[in-house]
Amino acid sequence: MDVIILAGGRGTRMGALTQEIPKPMLFLAGKPIIQHTFDALPDQIDRVLVVISPFGKSIQEYLGTEKNGKQTVCIENDKFDGTAGALWSARQFLHSKFLVLNADDIYQKKRPRKSDII
Repeated sequence: MDVIILAGGRGTRMGALTQEIPKPMLFLAGKPIIQHTFDALPDQIDRVLVVISPFGKSIQEYLGTEKNGKQTVCIENDKFDGTAGALWSARQFLHSKFLVLNADDIYQKKRPRKSDII
């Protein structure tokens, strides 16, 4: 299954913090925010499509073509046309079901409950 991570915003609300670096690359608890996102991905995800802006080269360099055992593909979107526009720019890479996440949110991987374990 694929996930699209939206990482192409300008980060203007962060002020000076994002003048030199995209918001998903800001460090939180010792690692970039986008790494927290990767760490929380469900095991079913095998390919990660990351929509970046032209300013997101550091994201692409950090992720490479594989991160946490998952294939990564960065898609540059230079239109700054919102969430729908970012999703639209990834459409040609999608094969079936997919999940959409924002790169600047913090997620937590679901831990199985005892009742989930057979």
